Amino acid sequence: MNRAAIANPICPYCSRPAVFTPNSTSVYHGHDYGPLWVCRSCQAWVGCHADTTPLGRLANKELRRLKVRAHAAFDVLWKSGHMSRGGAYAWLAERMEVTRDQCRIGLFNEAQCLLVETVCEQWVDCWVKLLASSVAADRVG
Repeated sequence: MNRAAIANPICPYCSRPAVFTPNSTSVYHGHDYGPLWVCRSCQAWVGCHADTTPLGRLANKELRRLKVRAHAAFDVLWKSGHMSRGGAYAWLAERMEVTRDQCRIGLFNEAQCLLVETVCEQWVDCWVKLLASSVAADRVG
């Protein structure tokens, strides 16, 4: 797909169109993590695929911080080996009351990112308690 086929995303903070940037050195202090859509007035940005399709929604500093926290909480579910990655997303979609296709942290707003963190931490807490009770039962039995 050529660049002209993708409409510029509109910034959810100021309603201005974002600008395509072929590399991310301007926002990551000289490091390039690939192309971005950037709202220069709000300092909101989102990475994109090679065809310039955004990976999610434009995010300001606070939303980017919350997305990092949401991913850190969520990734434990599947990186621990207790769920497949797809299974973890299906589980999260159910908890978030969204379809599997809508269940992408890159698309979530602040409240949704906080909910991801909460439900994932609750799952981990339950899993740790279950593991502890299993170990205790093995010692008794």
